[in-house]
Amino acid sequence: MQVERVKLAQVRRKKAELELSILNGERILVEEVQLRWGRIAEELKAALMVLPKSVAPLLVNQPLEHIQSLLEEQIVRLLTELASKLHV
Repeated sequence: MQVERVKLAQVRRKKAELELSILNGERILVEEVQLRWGRIAEELKAALMVLPKSVAPLLVNQPLEHIQSLLEEQIVRLLTELASKLHV
């Protein structure tokens, strides 16, 4: 009986520590991480889907090197904007 009480006390202490670390912002729930990364993926997808329409007119009759450079610039711009929203 004494061993069970000790184990119960340990479980309660561990639970309290975990709850406190969540309240202090030291830990985050898995569901919150999934939700946040889902939003990031949606934003990235939306930005990438617009890229061809916005860049295609700029690529007409351009040399390959210019096309590659412009595409790289646009991709870096999109990733930079996303990172700034995430405060990375």
